[in-house]
Amino acid sequence: MNFVNPPAATSSYPAGVQSLIGLPGLGYWAKSSWATANPTAVSRFQKAIEQATAWAKNPANAKAEDTLLRNSPFNLATMTDSQWATCVSRVTAAFSNSYTAADAATWQKFVSSQGIAGALPPSSQWLAAGIPQS
Repeated sequence: MNFVNPPAATSSYPAGVQSLIGLPGLGYWAKSSWATANPTAVSRFQKAIEQATAWAKNPANAKAEDTLLRNSPFNLATMTDSQWATCVSRVTAAFSNSYTAADAATWQKFVSSQGIAGALPPSSQWLAAGIPQS
């Protein structure tokens, strides 16, 4: 789901999701049937995400990352450059390429509280084989 540029009109999504439209997100989802049918694409995508995360977490790239994000939809123009750099470094430190069973449980609680749980498969199906877990 692309919350920045959703594929359908905002009004077509459940009310709990509509409030999230426009929020940039860093989560990537695919149906397990698609992932199983496209192992090369999944493997290449996972490798690219691992490399991007390593690049972003490398302190030598902090200035470039700050600039890259300043020129993106993630920019918060009201922040000073110093505040922005601090914000970016804190967010980057939290980057993780793992999705644990605890993460699935947290997400399940969120979608349940938003009333959209019925529109999604059960959380037991959210941990596809091959997804890094810690």
